[in-house]
Amino acid sequence: MVGSHGCRPPSRRRRTGAAAARSAPPPPPAAPPPPGAGGAGRAAAMVLGNNQFAADEGCGYVDTLAVRPEFRGRGLGRLLLRTAIAADAARGREGTILHVDTNNTTPALGLYESEGMRPVLVIDIWRRTVEAG
Repeated sequence: MVGSHGCRPPSRRRRTGAAAARSAPPPPPAAPPPPGAGGAGRAAAMVLGNNQFAADEGCGYVDTLAVRPEFRGRGLGRLLLRTAIAADAARGREGTILHVDTNNTTPALGLYESEGMRPVLVIDIWRRTVEAG
């Protein structure tokens, strides 16, 4: 049975030991340091994951993936996403889930697709404005 986010429940048999090590993805490439290293002392990018979908979907979850605008285009987002996916694989997860606004104006959607992620659930949010009066 596949969960609502496209990952299998955690009860599915997983590879362990040497077999898991042989099938692990290669480590992501190192991102070059930004020219001038502006914004010294501030993070250029960050990823935050959790186990929100581990119990029912068997997947890890990327809660936040962010790259400051001045550091985009240098591979930091890709490096962090690959690191999160590799960490989920090392934990025996069946996949990695994240949520994204499909109206996102950053290159995020292209990054996710280029790393093999696919939409599995699309939600429309509806609103009605309240008239003053």
